[in-house]
Amino acid sequence: MALDTDVGIGVGTPIVGSTTDSTFEPLPYTALSPYRYAKIMGINPIQFMSGTDNGILFPTTGCTDRWWHYSWQDPNKVSRMELAEEILRAEDDIAAQLKYRPGPWWIEDDEIVYPRYYRRELTALRGYKPNSSYKTVSLEYGHFIQGGKRTVSLVSAGAAVTLYDDDSDGFNETALITVATALTDACEIKVYYPDTNGGIDYEIRPARVKTLSGGTLTFKFDAWLLFKPEILAGWPGNYTVQPDYIDATDASNYLATVDIYREYADPEEECVLYWEGAPGSTLCGTCGGTGCDSCTPLSQSACIQPKAAKNGSVIVVPSTYSEGVHTPSTFCTGREPDRVIASYQSGASELYKGCKRVPDDLAKAITYIATARLARPLCTTCENVKAMEDRLRQDLIFITDGQTSETRFVTPEVIRCPFGTRRGEVEAWRIIRNRIRRGQVRATAALIG
Repeated sequence: MALDTDVGIGVGTPIVGSTTDSTFEPLPYTALSPYRYAKIMGINPIQFMSGTDNGILFPTTGCTDRWWHYSWQDPNKVSRMELAEEILRAEDDIAAQLKYRPGPWWIEDDEIVYPRYYRRELTALRGYKPNSSYKTVSLEYGHFIQGGKRTVSLVSAGAAVTLYDDDSDGFNETALITVATALTDACEIKVYYPDTNGGIDYEIRPARVKTLSGGTLTFKFDAWLLFKPEILAGWPGNYTVQPDYIDATDASNYLATVDIYREYADPEEECVLYWEGAPGSTLCGTCGGTGCDSCTPLSQSACIQPKAAKNGSVIVVPSTYSEGVHTPSTFCTGREPDRVIASYQSGASELYKGCKRVPDDLAKAITYIATARLARPLCTTCENVKAMEDRLRQDLIFITDGQTSETRFVTPEVIRCPFGTRRGEVEAWRIIRNRIRRGQVRATAALIG
């Protein structure tokens, strides 16, 4: 691609705020946002979002790469969509080793067999242990945060976006959003693309600043995170090789409004108990259960009380639910349930500006694995990024082409790495092993590396 010698960007007519026939497909939700991934890798943030500020804020560095939303927009390097998919795959692999998600995550309908004494005839009729407490149930994932299904409620539809120059450098690099609210927990309030009903994939993140004071909630974002989605996913215009970059100095390229929702855990369906082949309708009508048709399991609501949150150990208490409150009850039948279906939020986290996010060490582990596995180059001209990418993608089993005289000893650490043999996968495994050695893994899933 030819270079614009004035500002060091790709030649092409900057996209303006015209509509397109394309339909925007959001990136799959990941605990580690692709934007934070870009920061860890040292990628220019505005270029990562396909934009340019015409050299006002970011100086020319010789890196002309722009990252695009879809693969077809630039066949020469990885897209943000491909990248998000690899990040999600890395998070899944890390969770398989630690037995907890590497960041806050919503788990829905986790099905667990209710623990029973091996001699069924001696099982407790009401589920009590000898100390009169209910039995402990192990959830699929540890680091329990709260019980309940992810639910959103509208705070403000069509909240105005104001672009302004936060540091008087001649470029409106900040997107400001303010809204009045009676809510008190700023961490639960999030910003979404308009008309998307608060779908988790449509969240705009991360906010640079989020404050709640005197009933006014204030968000500040890097402005280029609010490029219009139809522009990010636009069909090719008047170019022949790559899409046109997005002019970040043109206000018409930004969203004018966004929707704001509260995201919280709804306790109504945080846990449901099930009995197979339960007694008939007479009992159901008198004890408050539902179901009991000839082929329908008997069900009863329950609440979750954490016992050993890091291990995902909780106590499931049968209850009646009304207006946001669970009132402890007893089992709906004369025996313990067969299974439990729980919904909850869990995952490793650290506090950043007062809200939970992926811890730094796990963010690096995710980044290393995802980069090592990319099927296409991460960049083509950014030497600093390319050098890190090449290092992380190096397979430690093989000798590099052209270095036939090199002798390499493959260590047991590389062979035993559960993620693979590329350097990024091995370095990520070192991070995960450090957590395991410090006891930051579920007791039932201790691993030896």
